[in-house]
Amino acid sequence: MNTPPSLPGQYYRLLAAELRQIEERLKREPMTDLASLEARSRHFPSAILLVAVLYKKSHPSNHSYGDPASFNLALKIGDLLAEENAAGNFTNRLDHHRDTYMWLEAYRLLRDELGEARRARWGEELRKNVSALANDVAERADYPRYQSPFIRTSPNHLALWSSTVYLGGKVFENDDWLELAGRVMRRFAADEQTVDGYWGEHNDSGPTTGYNYLTVTGVGLYAEHSGDPAAVEAMRRATTFHKHFTYPDGAPVEVVNDRNRYWSETAWGQFGFSHFPDGRRYAEFLTGKFREGSLGYETAG
Repeated sequence: MNTPPSLPGQYYRLLAAELRQIEERLKREPMTDLASLEARSRHFPSAILLVAVLYKKSHPSNHSYGDPASFNLALKIGDLLAEENAAGNFTNRLDHHRDTYMWLEAYRLLRDELGEARRARWGEELRKNVSALANDVAERADYPRYQSPFIRTSPNHLALWSSTVYLGGKVFENDDWLELAGRVMRRFAADEQTVDGYWGEHNDSGPTTGYNYLTVTGVGLYAEHSGDPAAVEAMRRATTFHKHFTYPDGAPVEVVNDRNRYWSETAWGQFGFSHFPDGRRYAEFLTGKFREGSLGYETAG
């Protein structure tokens, strides 16, 4: 049996390989607009977070720590996102809320080094996006269940919207966002999760195994930034569920999946599993299935 590479070192090695690919691509192609950058692969904005992490985080396996070239690349990507967002080209893309999170997290890491003008510009555009998400969350906050027949979207969407609004509340010191999103996320953690550790897509009868990882990510992000014990307990249950419903090749078990089939190994939610010793081992197992240079923007982010 092969021993998976240890974390977090393997994360940095995987990110470094993605960074090299991004740099090589941008040498060949001008970074002019999101449409051209995403012609072959969605979620280019996620690249800003992987670059920001490599620039900001010190680790023996991270050779880009403090590298001015990485910082400058993050600035170029963020400036493009601000320009495209102001033009309406950022939020007209499918699942743009996931990119808003990546940009917001990168902003949190870099804001003290952005300079006043750039910090104000990025902040203004990010506030627009988080405010729109807050409106979507507020509309659904008091629905009977956080499941598709009630909220008219997937539970993972509401969880990711809400956790992003919660983070936005912390970053921009907006108490209304913190209260709203905190209330929704605590309900996800304490009330909406089944005892078996998943969030039902349509009802509680069975899991949506693949998309459950995305809901895990939302609840895990809320747990990180709030310290809410209910969210940590929810992550414990989710870790137990997923480690028992994953095939040896890293794919989630599909025969109980009530929406999508045949997912591959995932990067979603790994930080949430890592609260626990078995969850850290599970994250190592999943990450051991990844190959350098093959992640893509969002998985790397």
